[in-house]
Amino acid sequence: MDFTSTIAAMNISNVTTEPPPPGFYVYDPLWAITLRWIIGGIIVLVGSVGNVMVCAVVYKNQRMQTAMNLFLVNLAVWDILVCLFNIPFTLIYNHLKSWPFGLFWCKTMPTLQVMNLSASTGSLVAITVERYRAICLPFTPPLSKFQAKLIIALVSMTSFLVALPEVGAYTLSPPFGCMEIFHSPTLRQAYSLLLFLACYLLPLMFIAPAYTRMIFKLWNNRDENSPSSGVSEDPKNSRRKRNVLRMMVIVVLCYAICMMPTYAIFLWLDFGLTGNPPRVFFILLSFMQMLNFFNSCVNPIIYWCLSEQFSKGFKKILRCNKFHKSWTRQHSSTTSSEPNVQNTVNHSTVPTRV
Repeated sequence: MDFTSTIAAMNISNVTTEPPPPGFYVYDPLWAITLRWIIGGIIVLVGSVGNVMVCAVVYKNQRMQTAMNLFLVNLAVWDILVCLFNIPFTLIYNHLKSWPFGLFWCKTMPTLQVMNLSASTGSLVAITVERYRAICLPFTPPLSKFQAKLIIALVSMTSFLVALPEVGAYTLSPPFGCMEIFHSPTLRQAYSLLLFLACYLLPLMFIAPAYTRMIFKLWNNRDENSPSSGVSEDPKNSRRKRNVLRMMVIVVLCYAICMMPTYAIFLWLDFGLTGNPPRVFFILLSFMQMLNFFNSCVNPIIYWCLSEQFSKGFKKILRCNKFHKSWTRQHSSTTSSEPNVQNTVNHSTVPTRV
């Protein structure tokens, strides 16, 4: 689901009409080209660095290698691939309006994009299940690292199967070089509908009520102990669960908002478009694609702002605390006891840490 898919969709939907006039898709105003490259460059830089830092923080801190954080790492890995491959290729293609990279990359880029959509959604569903078990079913054992890795492997395999039709559909063809060509418009419509349902609508229909249930569970009991079980929960553990839940709700909302325009465009192209769209449509489309890619750089920013553990890990990697080292040493006698207490408490609550 990228820019080449959109052009192909329009050509297929209009196979019985006249082809668009020469140069119909070609000329973008200078401001659009410049802004697109600036936004794309920022997303690639922030997304690549930020997601690599997410992986590094979890890798270096063994106590953070929980099931949930492994799912977050899986999200980060797919976002790194998008930043390093999909965004640069798409920016060049949007600029040239032709495909200079050959058949291999013509098939690989759209497949990778669909795999990212599917794997990201699968990871969010897995995180939702893990959070639901921790919050609403507190006496169930947490997912082990082995179980998390098994789920990640299953999500990746399923993502490849979902994206496999792209390998067969994409081929080198004029006028734009790389085209998605199905045997009939009906097949393309069925595939677009499958992607929308399997990678967007149905997962969100599962995630939304699950998070709603978790929010009610935590906020209704935040000032209470567990009267039914007679067991009181550590207030710090309860606060940490609320923070993690807040962070993941924002992650899911960002994903839903960033992806919605892309799915809406493709459904409109496949089921609602008649004739050729206005020329400004392609400028709007390219910026919608940037919104789609923005999701690949926003998660590390969310973790930095809302997760204490990731924030500390990021600052340690960037050595942001170097200039405060002398101040910390001078005040260690009065301020070090509280962090130490937190650390000792956190040792007993590793499965729910972020």
